[in-house]
Amino acid sequence: LYEAPHKMKNTLNSKQSVHTYAYTQVSSESELETKVTNSIAREAPVVFHAKTAPLQMYNGTNLGHYVLGHTIFYPTYDNKVLVAYNDPWDKDYGKGTVYGNHTDSLQNFYKCLTQYGKRYLIYAS
Repeated sequence: LYEAPHKMKNTLNSKQSVHTYAYTQVSSESELETKVTNSIAREAPVVFHAKTAPLQMYNGTNLGHYVLGHTIFYPTYDNKVLVAYNDPWDKDYGKGTVYGNHTDSLQNFYKCLTQYGKRYLIYAS
């Protein structure tokens, strides 16, 4: 299982030459926000090696799964930082299919990486 993020990083680096991808565990929401923001600012999406229970679309279903974060934004109506992501899985856990483009809070992504053991963020470093 923990070999998988290393393989994902190596594959990303072998399939393109614009960015150098790395992977890490994160220790705070602010560290996650910084890494996601910096990677996306370089036009390099991030890969969350996630446990899915905290994501709204998964409705508590806790799978080990990769999702691709491509946009981070700061709505003016509340204090939540949001991440738009694409999900390749095509299943409905009670809130519609998880396949495709969705948005969830950075806080929930932090939980995906920290609440259930060793999970990783794969990002352009």
